[in-house]
Amino acid sequence: MNQPKSTRDPNESWVRDRDKPYGTLISYAKTYIHPDDYYDGLDTLKRQVSRPIEKQNIDTKTFVKELREVLEKRATGFPEGMFFPITGHDEDTDLEFLRTLWRELFPETPVPGLDD
Repeated sequence: MNQPKSTRDPNESWVRDRDKPYGTLISYAKTYIHPDDYYDGLDTLKRQVSRPIEKQNIDTKTFVKELREVLEKRATGFPEGMFFPITGHDEDTDLEFLRTLWRELFPETPVPGLDD
């Protein structure tokens, strides 16, 4: 007998530090942009953010919202140097890394705070 697949409630967050500033953005970076699994993780993240908004889970929506917020504010108040240890990126700053990430995830959409 086949076991039914467990379905995740799209309104239930699985992010542990969701209440911390940019907690979902940081959690997603740790999960999907880790240097040991960068390309597979990035592909998974691209699939998640490319779904229609009504089909995205709450964490994906929050990730995009937090990423947009950091970029629009040009990372004001965001602790610089946080993403290098998580992702091993080779950009000059975390802000540049996040801009590159936006372009990877949303190639047809201008980078908030930069291209708009």
